[in-house]
Amino acid sequence: AFKILAREMVIAALGLQKITVPVETEEGETEFEERFESIFDLEDKIISIFCDAMGGQDFAMPIVRQQFKRIGMDFRDPNIDGLKKLVENLAKILTSFKSAEEAYKIKNEMLNLITKFENSNEKS
Repeated sequence: AFKILAREMVIAALGLQKITVPVETEEGETEFEERFESIFDLEDKIISIFCDAMGGQDFAMPIVRQQFKRIGMDFRDPNIDGLKKLVENLAKILTSFKSAEEAYKIKNEMLNLITKFENSNEKS
């Protein structure tokens, strides 16, 4: 709880935040899409999606930590390739707890976030 509170305080102090931008759909409607200020925000979102799918942080975070060790990536120094490996590993774990279809959907959601992050950074 202290780590989460401290992180939120740092985010607020530095002015880092997730950004939502309007995006027009094929039907001409406006939706809001989440964009990330940093790779750390992307990493947090991926972890959050996995934790939600697994029923909460208490159960899921030890699994996430184990997967970071398995791929040899420090969560304090994430990179795109490492996050892709992390998503692949987390998706394999999800198949033990969810239907294959649901695990595939969650995996694609996380990979789509990575792709959007990559594309937004290419434009910048």
